[in-house]
Amino acid sequence: LQVVSNLVENAVRCAPAFSRVTVTVGTGDPARTGHDEVFVAVADSGLGLQEEELAHAFDRFYLYERYGRERPVGTGLGLAIVKELTEAMGGRVDVESRPGDGTVFRVSLPRSLGAAGGTLKGRPDGALHPEVADS
Repeated sequence: LQVVSNLVENAVRCAPAFSRVTVTVGTGDPARTGHDEVFVAVADSGLGLQEEELAHAFDRFYLYERYGRERPVGTGLGLAIVKELTEAMGGRVDVESRPGDGTVFRVSLPRSLGAAGGTLKGRPDGALHPEVADS
C-alpha cells in the first residue's frame, strides 16, 4: 500500500491542475514475462522527465535537488522508498517518460508474494530488507 500511495501522491503533485492521474492494476502474462505477476501502473500528464533523469529517478533526493524550487516535489524520498520496498518484495519498478508527455511508473510483483511468509525489517541506516521466515 505504501508503494501505491507514494506513486499516486507523486503523480498528483506533479500533474497540472485539472489533469488526469490514472491507476491501472492487472496481471502480467506469464507466457510473455516468464513468471506470474501482478502490476500497478500510475500515469500522470505532468511535465515528464528528461532521458538522462530516468536513470536517477529512484535515487534519494535526486529529483528534489533538481526541481525542488520549480516543481511541486516532496522530500525526495518517495520514489527511493518505492524502489526499495518493491525490490524487497521480489518485484521491480520501471519508469517511462517523455518531456511534456507525463510519466508512467509501473510496479510488478510476484503473484506468490505472500507464500514465502516474508516481512520487511528496517536497518539502522533507514534501508529496508526482506526477512523470510524459516520453514
